[in-house]
Amino acid sequence: MLFLDEPFGALDALTRETLQQELCRLCSEGEQPVTTVMITNSVEEAILLSDRIVPIIPGPPATLGTPIPVELTRPRSLAQLAHDEQATQVRAHVISTLTASVRGRTLSGTGQTPAPAASLVKPVEEIR
Repeated sequence: MLFLDEPFGALDALTRETLQQELCRLCSEGEQPVTTVMITNSVEEAILLSDRIVPIIPGPPATLGTPIPVELTRPRSLAQLAHDEQATQVRAHVISTLTASVRGRTLSGTGQTPAPAASLVKPVEEIR
């Protein structure tokens, strides 16, 4: 089992993409695939590398949200994900889940309430 906490966050785009693809290769090769748990702030990176995304819902106390399956064929690339309807639906679901968790909370230091998730994420039908 491999645990990673923001492993690609401080890298330039080319190095990040190379290492993301290398991680995919390492985890899928061999007789027994490697289970990897990775924390990332990038929804795109999560969709690219994951079979399942488990959002962290802010607290206190922070909790794990309901897992969101990523049932896209492999290998994946960011270019492919940009034009894939299923990836767009997963992205919208993840963002909706994350923004819904902050609904009703006050924005730090402003006294304002965030907009509802529905106004932040357009349903797939509206994107077309």
